[in-house]
Amino acid sequence: MTDPDTQTISTVQPRWADDGDVQRLRAASVTWPSVDLDEAAVDDLELVLDGLLEPRAFVVDADTAQGWGPDTAVALRDPEGSMIAALTVRSVTVVDGGIAIEGEPTGLVRPPRWSFTDHRHDPADLRRQLDGHDQVMAVVTDRALHRDDVEDIRAQLAERRAHLLLIQLEDATAAADATAAVTRALLAVLPELRAASTLALVPSSPRLLGDDRDDRLDGLARALGGRRRLRLGRIGADIEAAVRAGDSVSTGATFPAVEAQLRAAHPPRHDRGLVVLFTGLSGSGKSTIANALRGRLLERGDRRVTLLDGDLMRRSLSAELGFSTADRATNVRRIGFVAAEIAHHGGIAICAPIAPEAAVREEIAAMVDAADAGFVLIHVATPLEICESRDNKGLYAKARAGLVVDFTGVDAPYEVPETADLRLDTTDGDPRAAADDVLALLVREGWLTGDR
Repeated sequence: MTDPDTQTISTVQPRWADDGDVQRLRAASVTWPSVDLDEAAVDDLELVLDGLLEPRAFVVDADTAQGWGPDTAVALRDPEGSMIAALTVRSVTVVDGGIAIEGEPTGLVRPPRWSFTDHRHDPADLRRQLDGHDQVMAVVTDRALHRDDVEDIRAQLAERRAHLLLIQLEDATAAADATAAVTRALLAVLPELRAASTLALVPSSPRLLGDDRDDRLDGLARALGGRRRLRLGRIGADIEAAVRAGDSVSTGATFPAVEAQLRAAHPPRHDRGLVVLFTGLSGSGKSTIANALRGRLLERGDRRVTLLDGDLMRRSLSAELGFSTADRATNVRRIGFVAAEIAHHGGIAICAPIAPEAAVREEIAAMVDAADAGFVLIHVATPLEICESRDNKGLYAKARAGLVVDFTGVDAPYEVPETADLRLDTTDGDPRAAADDVLALLVREGWLTGDR
């Protein structure tokens, strides 16, 4: 296989099946094994199927790929389980993290995308649309355009009497609201260009944005019908960084309609969602402080707040789970998933599981970051002997007697957070005072206003 990191985009061929083959492959796939792709992998695969990238290996776990070999047929499915492509395996290689499967994919159906459908084009159709223009200048961007961008583009379009092909790369790892805000901002700025233009939304991939980024984006522009690509400067990225940080933007640096779209997607911290994760040993006081914090927030009345207590969540969301290390980690992940969804929609989620594993806490932080929300980690660092002396549920006594196994702090480890935002010790403290310490932190860091 040609090295996908050096392949010239314009030499790759599309890989879509015709209607007859689609029906045949669907019927045959009933007995095939499957690989479920995340959204980023689906984006990369669509670029492959459109002939914009070379095929790459899929890494799957060894159990999934057991017995696979050359000529094995595999169904490639999106996160909802719909088959989007068939893969004929050419080689199977053991790698770190699982088995690398290389082969030739054939597309059955384009992954569904439900927003801005008028600006999503089959590359071949797009090229045909642009063939009627003598000059097509392409701009590839994953951000909005601002005044300096527009003036530069406008001058070059006028000089060449060119049609503009504006290509927006959509990053599946970014929050959908933020990506949609960029699209709305690009649509808002098109009239300012004073030229005929076509906006095309294209999925992105890390393979487009590596060390040879400019060469790859030049190739992408040509493959989609652009004769020349204009490269944007850095000032626009600086403007968007200022918007995300809630800072002011220099007068005249951008257009009001563009700034409004970006600020709607990146509101100031006190209007954004937030996850406050309390972690600590059983009996450390996590739930008590979490309840007190919820009470303080209810008294303020300026934010929607939800408490996700570990024990309460086990009775509903995780009722089928046991108390093995794996099941406890799954329970915490579920709490994190729900919390990230709450925060994505602007609420505050307070979570109080034990969450003993640093890696799982980091997974939750990543979920929250992907939701474009804030994450605050509170370590309730009450010493083990104090927690055990409380033992309201009798769990420590059962663990010492061997009636409960893998109990955190007794025969299972607790990984102390190295970079907690706040550490609390409830040995002698009032939980309401501890909640006030958390509240003060949230105000200090801008997650709450200080006028309540």
